[in-house]
Amino acid sequence: KRLRLPKGVETTHKYHVYSKIFYDQAYPLEDVELEEGSAEVDFIGGEVEIGGIGLMISEKALNILQQFNLPPHEIRELTVLDTRGEPTSTQYFWLHILKEDEALKIDFAQSLISHRDTGDKISSLEQYQGLRFKDKLAFKKISWDESQGPSNDLFLMTKFTYQYLISNKLKQAIEEAQLTGLFPFEKVEIFQ
Repeated sequence: KRLRLPKGVETTHKYHVYSKIFYDQAYPLEDVELEEGSAEVDFIGGEVEIGGIGLMISEKALNILQQFNLPPHEIRELTVLDTRGEPTSTQYFWLHILKEDEALKIDFAQSLISHRDTGDKISSLEQYQGLRFKDKLAFKKISWDESQGPSNDLFLMTKFTYQYLISNKLKQAIEEAQLTGLFPFEKVEIFQ
């Protein structure tokens, strides 16, 4: 379910460059290889190896995700190799998601977001912006400020977590479709 980093591939620079911009179409996505003991699943972990923010997903998962509100993104075909070095029978894609400041869309007064260590409620955008990267947050409920536009069903609060947060309706669709693999999602209740 996880990828092995190809030999000689440096990933740190690619994450930072491609977290806020789309790939140049000439930018080749390297083949990725499943680790020993892994199976073909719908969500594959190890996305940082590609560069930027996103998900390695099967065509089945892509079809589900495309039915929901997603942040600005692009979809690229991805070659995933099995442990013998052969392409898998499942078609995979890289769903490249641009980094956005989702905090600007949150109604903090109506949300239940707290500091994991102290339990203090984060009740304003200013309070949120004053936190440091090392501060860990717990997301119980997120309410959206509708004046800031539609909310996304999948997003990443990159200042504090590298786990995706998803709406209940997207979570239900994933469960109903019986998608498999390493789910990089944290349970959270999201209101429109």
